[in-house]
Amino acid sequence: KTKSGITLIALVVTIVVLLILAGVSISLILDNNGIIKKSKDARKEYKQAQTNEQADLDNASKWIDDVISNKVEPENISDWGYTEDDDGTITINSYKGNDITVIIPNYINGKAVKKIEGTAINENGIKNTIWDKNICENNLHNTYWKEQKTIKKIIISEGIENIGDYAFVAGVGLENITIPNSVTSIGSYAFYDCTGLTNITIPNSVTSIGFGAFNGCTSLTNITIPSSITTMRARIFYSIPSITVNVPFKKGETPEGWDANWNGTNSDCVVTVNYLK
Repeated sequence: KTKSGITLIALVVTIVVLLILAGVSISLILDNNGIIKKSKDARKEYKQAQTNEQADLDNASKWIDDVISNKVEPENISDWGYTEDDDGTITINSYKGNDITVIIPNYINGKAVKKIEGTAINENGIKNTIWDKNICENNLHNTYWKEQKTIKKIIISEGIENIGDYAFVAGVGLENITIPNSVTSIGSYAFYDCTGLTNITIPNSVTSIGFGAFNGCTSLTNITIPSSITTMRARIFYSIPSITVNVPFKKGETPEGWDANWNGTNSDCVVTVNYLK
């Protein structure tokens, strides 16, 4: 036997002897209802209590993690059209409500939302926006998209990674949008003809901006491109009367992944590039 085992046995024997000398009978010590049995039961109950306490702590920790991560579920799930992707995440492709300020959820039915993208190709062969017909004008905008004039502000919840092609096209009512530091890409024509959009902050998490992403955002006069952008497609700011674009590089040092015509526009518009000094 090991030294610790011998020591434990000696301790138990000593305790039994002391109890006998104190007038406690052997049966009270050793039988099924004896002191040793009750001691073992107490130890088991203590261990179970520790296990339960740890489970409670784990549940509390999960709840805290959810709060810290700003988990946002929709109050009215019927306001949203969405699909579940092969990896189990959610793509939002339609908003059916009529709120002036819209918070785009980052969870639906307990599953993470990772992308915002319009629905299937419409009758004109162009991808639809997320605007539902009940918040749009009846007339077709530029014969392709219906104009949305209800929503003034959009807040995209933390955790969403992609703003897809054509997602917010023809939003004339959209004045402000909050993009979280989890979005990595802004798709082609994502904000095309959002004529009421006056400012937008692109977070450092974004690495790519698609073709014509802000084409026709006529109220946009100034924007800063973060150094995280490695891919910049052509004609991002086309058809904006006058806009200053602050870029994170010096003149003549355009990054390799930027299209040569990234700042191209039509003849009656001006894109002023403010280079890094």
